[in-house]
Amino acid sequence: MDVIKLNKDNIRFIDNLSAAIGQFDGLHIAHLELINKAIYIAGNKGLKSAIITFDPHPDFVLKKQIEETYITPIEEKIKLIETFNVDYLVIINFTKEVAGTDPKDFVNDYLVNVGVKEIVCGFDFSFGKFGKGKGTSISEYSNSLINTTIIDEIKFDNKKIGSTLIRELLMSGDVSKVKEIMGRFYSVTAKVIRGSQIGKKVGVPTANLEINSDFVDVKSGVYSVLVHHDNQKFLGICNIGHNPTFNYQANKRIEVHILNFNKDIYEEELVVEFLEFLRNESKFESIEAFQTQIKRDNGKIFCPLTNSWHIETPEEKVRQEYIKKLVEG
Repeated sequence: MDVIKLNKDNIRFIDNLSAAIGQFDGLHIAHLELINKAIYIAGNKGLKSAIITFDPHPDFVLKKQIEETYITPIEEKIKLIETFNVDYLVIINFTKEVAGTDPKDFVNDYLVNVGVKEIVCGFDFSFGKFGKGKGTSISEYSNSLINTTIIDEIKFDNKKIGSTLIRELLMSGDVSKVKEIMGRFYSVTAKVIRGSQIGKKVGVPTANLEINSDFVDVKSGVYSVLVHHDNQKFLGICNIGHNPTFNYQANKRIEVHILNFNKDIYEEELVVEFLEFLRNESKFESIEAFQTQIKRDNGKIFCPLTNSWHIETPEEKVRQEYIKKLVEG
């Protein structure tokens, strides 16, 4: 995949493109409809496939969103798109100047002049000054040089699938629903940094993670997670919050207790996938109470690998088998 970064003074002509266009924050299943359609059209018409997106997010530039965070920051987005089997990822540098472009000029500057022949967009895609340009106008603005395909609204639980819904679910801790919408578990990539070492002293060693501030906020609490390290996967317990029991932190922090793991991984990167919300963050009255709760948390995810925990219901058995398959790949 060739990654091409464009601005108004640097337009690269590629030619013969079938492209999906949008912000694509979250790269959820509705986005995949657009992308797969563009790839399908490219194959049918002998064109190259492309994804056209914007960075930074238009809502940040236009001050429509106060918190400048992403479900998939640009570097994560690039990594994911590399797995989609597209020929080009075109990233338009979004500025106030781009936002104020006449819609017809936008189509000619960033689509016609790049060589787009087919464009696929969502039903609510807008562009140009005051967002007056709509997907239905692209063909007209291009003097019929571009054929347009509009993808209809896709819903989940009678709500429009989009980054707003995903953000709401992450803030409520409902990561299992997020997985259904994104088609994969929500994940963060982070570097392991040195912490206070308290977890190690009480028999629960944790990896303290330095999370890129671009990542969207997630509800405080305890989650079962899948940790990727050195091409291996490990189950773990992740706490997001302020560490109220031992060493209160004013700013939220993320700590991961990785099961069956004993390596020095300081300064290394981990990918952490959020499987399930287990409980709210708690303040414990003693080290013993904390250790007892951690054992309970571990039991909820560790038993599929040891077969040592009593499974009380058919539903719990299904959940345990599912987690086991995740770890075993």
